[in-house]
Amino acid sequence: MDTFFEQIVPMKKTGSQLAAAVALWLAAGLIAAASLLIFIGYVGVFAVVIAGGAGYGAWFLSGNFSVEYEYSVTNGFFDIDRIVARRRRRRALSFECKDVEAIGKYNPVEHQNRNYQKRVIAGNVEENTWYLTFRHKEFGQTLVVFQPDGRVLEAVKKALPRLVAKDAFGWN
Repeated sequence: MDTFFEQIVPMKKTGSQLAAAVALWLAAGLIAAASLLIFIGYVGVFAVVIAGGAGYGAWFLSGNFSVEYEYSVTNGFFDIDRIVARRRRRRALSFECKDVEAIGKYNPVEHQNRNYQKRVIAGNVEENTWYLTFRHKEFGQTLVVFQPDGRVLEAVKKALPRLVAKDAFGWN
């Protein structure tokens, strides 16, 4: 029987991202106002096009601050996709759960000095954050930090190697 679970995790915006979005909209407003004030008497259509272009540009660029991660577990394969502004999707990582070497609750202090060739932070680092490590064919030793819900975590647990599951979850 096939198993398939997916979860979407929206990233929380940082203060610097919010400040950048506000600055972007203020700049677009200033450009629109300046173009309307300067060009409306000479070429009215040109002023409206510039103002509309500034608004569209601000809307399009501010969408880049909206990031989500999608976790998909299908028959022991774990896929992580990065979704930007709900219009662009890119595969961040794909691997088989049977290749996982370690899994557990994430503590940043434990992993800051370890030598990983690739680190994938696919979620907000909070209290319900998990990590897993494995050796990827292309990237080498890889650390994945993610926020699974109960269904995704159970699907990953079932596909883990027996010794890894026993160490992480105390299974017999």
